[in-house]
Amino acid sequence: MAVIVQEVVGSAHEDTFYPHISGVAQSYNYYPISHMKPEDGFAVLAIGLGKYVVEGEKTFRFCPEYPNLDIYSAADMYKNSQLHFYAVDMRQRKN
Repeated sequence: MAVIVQEVVGSAHEDTFYPHISGVAQSYNYYPISHMKPEDGFAVLAIGLGKYVVEGEKTFRFCPEYPNLDIYSAADMYKNSQLHFYAVDMRQRKN
């Protein structure tokens, strides 16, 4: 088990704070498609805080080695597009 403490860099928007984009990159892709090789890796990106990324929700996935390779059809991209995002509520709470 590991614990990571990381500064969140983002912007305040009305009563919320969130990064414009969050994501992870992996150096090995266990499920390569087309002419990709496992060593090409892949990246997973989402808008807002990274909860969508780490919980395997609907995100944008791509191979950095082939960023223009269409992994999904337009219909699949639409069906699997991120609809919501997580942000920090910055409103003062009364106790």
